[in-house]
This record gives sequence, structure tokens and C-alpha cells, in this order.
Amino acid sequence: FDTQTPTNNTYLSDTTLYINWTINENNIDTITIVIQNSTEIQNHTEIIADRDLQFNITLNDQENYQYNISINDTAGHLAQTGQRNITMDNVTPLVEYDAQTESNNSARSIPTLYINWTITENHVDTISVAVLNNTDVINFTELKGELIQEYNITLPSTGTFHYNITINDTAGNENTTILRTYTYTTLPLEVNYDSQTPANNSYQNIDTLYINWSVVLTGTNTLDTTFITIINDSETINYTE
Repeated sequence: FDTQTPTNNTYLSDTTLYINWTINENNIDTITIVIQNSTEIQNHTEIIADRDLQFNITLNDQENYQYNISINDTAGHLAQTGQRNITMDNVTPLVEYDAQTESNNSARSIPTLYINWTITENHVDTISVAVLNNTDVINFTELKGELIQEYNITLPSTGTFHYNITINDTAGNENTTILRTYTYTTLPLEVNYDSQTPANNSYQNIDTLYINWSVVLTGTNTLDTTFITIINDSETINYTE
């Protein structure tokens, strides 16, 4: 085989196989190219009395093939190359977040970020997990040769973090999830009295208590329940949800 021929056990991100070779023979009779998959011969080409040194063929995607070249001269001598294996893989891997991964722009008072994902790919090479904040890469992990589909990390501090998952296959095809944002905060929810609420330790000459407040939510959190509690020295006067 010559240098442009794929090396043995190559994964090719194409559907065209190109083979070339060198010959040291003055009396060529026949050059034979054989390409087969696991079940049958896909191509058997004989080049008669011609010093042709290259061949290409379009093959099915997502299949494994074996091929070799043989030559015989006019005296009946035979020589052949070794058999090489090649896998045609022209399909981009598919990677998507799974259901347990936090939705984009989530905010939690939990320092552990758990990420999981699904992969559609027969020839996984590397899965890369990247976690960064607004200034630095916090984590970059490469998972090689394994179909791992989850990862968790303890974040170093409160703040806003971004993450994504990248997969590439053995043919070099690559795909990446969208970048998601997660905020680790000790105060995912903040509530404060508004200005019309009486100040602490107030005395009033009316029998109506008016209270108002403001709520600050972080990220995509939504308000679920508001609790209002009023007590005196001995009992609960009011408890409202």
C-alpha cells in the first residue's frame, strides 16, 4: 500500500474509500482489488495488463470493511498486500441533556452540579465535560473509550457557572450540547418588607395591620407558596398560605 491509503483499523468520516499502492514488477498480468464486509464481497475488480496504481469506491456508511490488493505476473507469480480494516462513519454523533440535568438558568442552594446526557453513536471516542465560570475553566474532564452518560462536580464557591458536553467519534465527527447556566447561591429566594409595612417595634392607634413585601427570585425559579404568620405572646393569631 502507498501512503494515501488509510492505515489498518481506520475510522473514515466519509463514504469514499481511496486506495493506492506501489508495484515492483515489469511483467504485470492482473491486479485484483477485493473489498468485503462481514457477510459478502462488495467489490472484486481485476485490472488486466495495466500498471494502474489507485482505486476508489463509494461504500455504505456505518459499516466495517476489509480490503487487499493482489498482483500476478505473466509467469504466474502471485503477491498480495496484507488485509486492512476500515470503518465508514460519516454520521455526526448526537448528544442531548437528559431529564435529571438542571434546566438552563437554574439557581439552587446546592453546591453539587449533576449532569447527565444521552448519546446516539456507535463509535464513541471521547466525551468531554466542561464547567466554567465567567473568568476561568473550573473543570475539563475527558472520558475516553467509554459510554459514560453522567457526571457530577462540587462547585468551589457560590456564583454563576456554565457547562456543556462534547462528544467525538473515532472518525473525528463531533457534536456539542448547548451551553447551560447554573447559579449556586445561598439565597435563591429573598423576601423583604416593602415601605408601607410598619417598622419593627411600631405602636399603632388603629386595629388594622397592613403588610406588604417584595420577593426576589434567582434564575428560573418561580414562586410556589407565600406564608403569612401573625402571633402574640401566647398564640398564633393568623396563619395564611
